Amino acid sequence: MKKQLTILLILSFVFTTNGFSQITITSADIQIVGDLVTQYVDTLFGVDQDAGSAGPDQTWDYSGSLNHYEINTAFVSVASTPYTASYPTANIASTTDSNIYLYMNNSPSMVTIEGTAGPIVTAGDTTYMNPSQTLYQLPFTYLNNFTDTYKIDYQGDGTVFGVYAFRYVSHGVIYDSTDGYGILKTPMGTYDALRVKRWENTTDSIFIKFASAMEPWSLFDSYTASQLSFKWFANGVKMPVAEVSTDATQNPTYFTYSATVGTFGIESETTQQIKVGPNPANESISIFIPEKYNGADLQFQLSDVNGKVVFNKSIQHSSQFLVDISFLDAGVYIYTVQSTSEKFTGKIVKE
Repeated sequence: MKKQLTILLILSFVFTTNGFSQITITSADIQIVGDLVTQYVDTLFGVDQDAGSAGPDQTWDYSGSLNHYEINTAFVSVASTPYTASYPTANIASTTDSNIYLYMNNSPSMVTIEGTAGPIVTAGDTTYMNPSQTLYQLPFTYLNNFTDTYKIDYQGDGTVFGVYAFRYVSHGVIYDSTDGYGILKTPMGTYDALRVKRWENTTDSIFIKFASAMEPWSLFDSYTASQLSFKWFANGVKMPVAEVSTDATQNPTYFTYSATVGTFGIESETTQQIKVGPNPANESISIFIPEKYNGADLQFQLSDVNGKVVFNKSIQHSSQFLVDISFLDAGVYIYTVQSTSEKFTGKIVKE
């Protein structure tokens, strides 16, 4: 009896003093069309912090991280973008500026990058990955790992470089391992999280045709690089909840942390509603415009609580529109998005 009581006391101590839990990331935790994710970047992170340790039952405390700038990423339907026909295997796209789009394929077993399009070098550039790059294999949990290879082969007009044409070829190899779990703390909150360590080795080559299409490609330059990064994932956040980037010598440089998805602007039961976020916001807000409003003329207006209009802009043929609010005083503002037949209103808090 005494031995049984001792075992119970030990078990009671373990389960009441250890708040760690090992989670699993599934397709339910991956972004979908209509999501709008805000990320904050600490550019001084590497001065006195690092990526912490691997293993079970870790505590990664980055609650004191700074916000030097923010990134708003909208996830939109492929059909709402200008490059639909170029990416038939993609079923979702993301953009931070409504100019350059990243095309992906989301499935219950993995998320892959199919390519990128927009004014990358010249207007209307399209790049393809063949084979595509694997972002995640799903589901994953502690000690899962995978290796992936991808290739980018892009040819473009070389006028901007003073030649006839150029070609960029990149071969990449990824080593991805989920090497830890525990508690992650950021300025946005505390999470049960998995840490993923990723090595990405690339060999990039640039070829040139100097004067005509008939001449063979000439190798201009070739270089190799290795990039180490750490990402933390939590249930329901839809993107890595945090990420540590490193430089060429694997020293930490940037820390990126995410706001939780699903608290922006107008709440809706479908993805066919206009959304505005993040909320609260610091530097800018994004207006996510679903596919059904493609081609519509919309009017966006922002007013203070006294009814004074502080911003007014027409929105045409865009799936996402970015509004700079850095000039506004802190406080509550009322936004209105109006079409010829509908009107959406809501409140935004400027911090």
